[in-house]
Amino acid sequence: MKSQRMFPFAAIVWTGVLAASVAWNIHHVRQETMDMAYAEARANLNKDISFRRWATGHGGVFVPITETQRSVPFLSHVPGRDVTTQDGRELTLLNPASVLRQVMDRYSEEYGIRGRITGLRYLNPGNAPDDWERPRLEAFTRGEGTEVWGIADIDGKPHLRYLRAMFMEPGCELCHAILGYKTGDMRGATGLSLPLEPYYAKLDHDMLFLGGSHGLIWLIGLTGIGWARRSHARHEAERSRGEMRFRMLFENSRDGILIYDPDIDRFVEFNDVACAQLGYSRDEFAQLSVADIEPGGSPAQTRERIASVRERGWDSFETRHRTKDGELRNMSVTAQSLMLDDRTLIQVSFRDITERKQSELELERHRNHLEDLVANRTTQLQLAKDAAEAANRAKSTFLANMSHELRTPMNGIMGMVALARRRMGDPAGVVQLDKAMASADHLLGIINDILDLSKIEAERMTLEHGEFALDTVFEQLASLFGQRAAEKGLALRVELAPELVGQHFLGDPLRLGQILINLVGNAIKFTERGEVAVHARWVDLGTADAGLRFEVSDTGIGIAQAGQQRLFSAFEQADGSTTRKYGGTGLGLAISKRLAGLMGGTIGVDSSAGHGSTFWFTARLDRVDASNATTTHAAAEAPEARLRRDHAGSRILLVEDEPINQEVSRCLMEDVGLRVDQAENGIRAIELARTMRYDLILMDVQMPEMNGLDATRAIREDSLNTTTPILAMTANAFAEDRQACLDAGMDDHVGKPVVPDVMYERLCEWLTRAGARSPQA
Repeated sequence: MKSQRMFPFAAIVWTGVLAASVAWNIHHVRQETMDMAYAEARANLNKDISFRRWATGHGGVFVPITETQRSVPFLSHVPGRDVTTQDGRELTLLNPASVLRQVMDRYSEEYGIRGRITGLRYLNPGNAPDDWERPRLEAFTRGEGTEVWGIADIDGKPHLRYLRAMFMEPGCELCHAILGYKTGDMRGATGLSLPLEPYYAKLDHDMLFLGGSHGLIWLIGLTGIGWARRSHARHEAERSRGEMRFRMLFENSRDGILIYDPDIDRFVEFNDVACAQLGYSRDEFAQLSVADIEPGGSPAQTRERIASVRERGWDSFETRHRTKDGELRNMSVTAQSLMLDDRTLIQVSFRDITERKQSELELERHRNHLEDLVANRTTQLQLAKDAAEAANRAKSTFLANMSHELRTPMNGIMGMVALARRRMGDPAGVVQLDKAMASADHLLGIINDILDLSKIEAERMTLEHGEFALDTVFEQLASLFGQRAAEKGLALRVELAPELVGQHFLGDPLRLGQILINLVGNAIKFTERGEVAVHARWVDLGTADAGLRFEVSDTGIGIAQAGQQRLFSAFEQADGSTTRKYGGTGLGLAISKRLAGLMGGTIGVDSSAGHGSTFWFTARLDRVDASNATTTHAAAEAPEARLRRDHAGSRILLVEDEPINQEVSRCLMEDVGLRVDQAENGIRAIELARTMRYDLILMDVQMPEMNGLDATRAIREDSLNTTTPILAMTANAFAEDRQACLDAGMDDHVGKPVVPDVMYERLCEWLTRAGARSPQA
């Protein structure tokens, strides 16, 4: 209420201040306006006196006698008043007073300011003083001042009257000595009348402005006072509500809350919860200090904690409070500094966490036990991991050995069949050998599938990243399956979308073709009539790379929905009857799924029983700019014929420990006119390489006494064949095995079992390169 009474008082004070300001400013404006009028009057009078003195210094001024300018009658006593010039002009003398009167008359007509000369004794009756001037002149005569100001009406209008005493000066005697004045006598005064209407008009305008501006300021101030009063009222109401909310929160909180005054070491406020948690009545609690409820802390610690709260503004910690009956309870405490009635107090809230602490101790005991269990389990897992890694290494070693051990006899079988067929003249025998070769190819395909699947599962399958044309892949696909489809009476359509024709990509054409071969081979196998169609087109895979979708459709037996779920698992087919009727290992689709994944795509099937199937897969391939694409043309002539024509008689060193594989490789090379020397191990190969220069060396990798890798390093280091092409002949199927051959100094790789056309192609390529090299040293 006291603060509310201050606002009317503030309004009265504000009104008084503005009223005083208005009065002072009016006085100041009036004074300033009159000072301006005095300044202008003084300036004009000074100018008049200067004119008069100039004329007095020259004894007056002679002017021509005209109709408007006649001789001055009251100067008739002045000698030489009228003169005639030599050229006959008549002039009359104007004394300074007459000159000044005529000048001031014109100045008055133009600017309203009139100056004049007056005196108690005068020559010109027009200089007689008026009622305002006479008493001032008489005062000057008595020596009471030399100038005087006043405001008087002239013709009913206010004027500023200014009168300054005038004394006899040299030159004045000519006209005024007749009146009895001597030099130095006060003979009259020079006066001036300045109209005050313009100044009063400015004064009225300024006073109006002052009144309006102060009135506006007064209203703004009253508005501000009223706004402050309302704001203060709202603030007071909000504070009252805040205090009420605080009191409600204070009293209804689940935590104990108290306000502590460190200066007197007492709790000045506290809620019932604080009393109940510690078991005190309100009267008892009011007499407590910090030491009474917190026995574990020293006074120095208490002071340090209070200083920290004051400096940081808040603090939180855990402590132990003692209840009235002496029990120690664990408490979670939050303290913050606050200002109340210009005093720095500390508000403290605390919560009993005794049960929680007991639970945490129990959990800690369980955690320690759990850590022991985890440590034991981790040891077991590490042992299992080590065992798994050892098993994986053993598996890789087994696969590498199996690759070599299986492919080596397959090389002998397929090589001998190929040699026998080349020499077979009996048509029935040729057919039988072709069937044997087909069986060998089928067995080799199974071996390759098992090894591919194993490499994928061991994450050792890598894809090439070379440039190829999709047209070539599809042409090879049509060439490979065209005859087989025709034998079953099926139409085989292999089609590229028009925008893919002639397009080049970066990727692995061998693995891409492998997926297509699996899908097309299955389609032909499971289709008795109709057609098999292969399509490729663009598809959006959501990346910047080229997305391709390949589809292989057939009109075959189709696949039931239930069987489709197992198709892409290893060793699985749609059902058992399919395996019995059509054969197959069930690996092709599993390998295709994993290869599609390595190419960044997916694989799937759309089918229903009895209505054919469409197998599809996608792949991400880097597209090659047409301007940068490399065009390759297949040689029109078979590599076997080129070897006979261009390289017959070339000397080849064949390093092979297995007699059958020796015979197969030697016979294949001798059939095309190559001369072959044989070495059964690496040591013998080094001896021959140091005594004979060869055009090419075929080097087996796994041999007794010295393997092919060590033999190659020795030949590259010291022999007659340091730059001779060395081609690895190995049954190992892993990429790291091929890389090991290249690292040892070999130039290329010929896999086992040896395919004659592939072997001839490699021999022709490297013999041609060797012929282009410079001679060996």
